[in-house]
Amino acid sequence: MASLKSPTSLVAALLCFLLQFSMIKAHYASEGIDSDLSERSLIVVKIWCLVIIFLGTFVCGLIPLLFRSKSKVLVLGNSFAAGVFLVISMHFLQDSANVSDDYTEGSSFLPFIFVLIGYVFILLVESFLFKAKKEDGETQALVRVEAGIKEGESVSDNISSNPRLVSKAAVEAAVVIILGLSLHSVFEGFTIGLAERDRYAWRYLWTIGIHKVASGLSLGIVVLRMQPKRPILTSIAYSFAFAISTPIGIIISLIIKKAAQDGTADWVYVLTQAAASGVFLHVSIYHLLAKGFSPQDQSAHTTPFRRFFVLCLGIGVVTIGLIFD
Repeated sequence: MASLKSPTSLVAALLCFLLQFSMIKAHYASEGIDSDLSERSLIVVKIWCLVIIFLGTFVCGLIPLLFRSKSKVLVLGNSFAAGVFLVISMHFLQDSANVSDDYTEGSSFLPFIFVLIGYVFILLVESFLFKAKKEDGETQALVRVEAGIKEGESVSDNISSNPRLVSKAAVEAAVVIILGLSLHSVFEGFTIGLAERDRYAWRYLWTIGIHKVASGLSLGIVVLRMQPKRPILTSIAYSFAFAISTPIGIIISLIIKKAAQDGTADWVYVLTQAAASGVFLHVSIYHLLAKGFSPQDQSAHTTPFRRFFVLCLGIGVVTIGLIFD
């Protein structure tokens, strides 16, 4: 104790205290820098996801140009996409429920309600997008959403005999397809933009990318069937419009996350994920399974058994990817 009373001992003790204090401060400053670097790294990862998903979708939309005469490919492609959509729908619902449980006591019913809201919302949108025409006193739908297929043979024959109606119906069908596909693609972009960690962003890129590839291929084939006279220009235009929708969702979600208070971004994530789940259910069940694309001529490659096999293949591919993630 006597040694502490000397000036040298006091100075030494003071220096030790200041050194210890500076080390503590440096430690917390280092944590702040690490946190900032981690946030920047996450943004860089999301930018890479944006670029990859845009280029991948755009290129896949142009691939059908190489198979202009093989429309049967879309039959099996629709079945594969339906399986992918079903698994991803359940996966998004699970993620949404897990995040909402962190903010509520027990299980929250909101994600399941928003699944229904997303499903019904798409039905409402499509009811406004359907364009009905009256021919020979009978009103029939000329074009079906996301397929470009004439509903009845008589309507098909009447349209094909009139070049003006062919052009107008093709433009209307293209707009309907782009709006229908792009709507849930924006929601998909939200899931990447609101991801909290790098590995989550890469996982969402993987799951979203699989069905974006299937959707891009399907869109490219449908566009070729609607406007065969200008295949290259039309395919580029529509593929670009579809490919840019998910990056737009990523950018919007980044802005929301930056401006939102703590917890707000998570709830946006929960609700949009659940709504996207409802959209996927609607597209996979109603458009791809119940009213799937029918080839002009039946063959052994488009039998119900083969469609069911490809459906299971789509389910299996995404399921395996999620298991090993």
